[in-house]
Amino acid sequence: MKRRNNKLFSRPARVRFLSPAGFLVCALAIAVAFAGLEALGLRSSVATLAGTNPAAEGWNVACLYLLCYLAFVGLVPILILGSIFLLLINLIITTFGKRAEQR
Repeated sequence: MKRRNNKLFSRPARVRFLSPAGFLVCALAIAVAFAGLEALGLRSSVATLAGTNPAAEGWNVACLYLLCYLAFVGLVPILILGSIFLLLINLIITTFGKRAEQR
């Protein structure tokens, strides 16, 4: 039998961090982490936003939820908008670069 060399699964995909795909991967990772904490039922730790003591979970779990919440609310929209703007800038640069080469 001949073994197929499938390049898709032969090595992990590399995504540059400062690229539209890299921004979207970071946004997706933050969203998955926040969804996981929500699924575990750590929403009761929102009391730390008001400065009250989280009785059941403790401070370390409350701080973890708080960091993921703030990253989800603050960073994910910025990363998505940044990826859109970077993609548009890359398209504009390549389009005008091709037009300049044709002249």
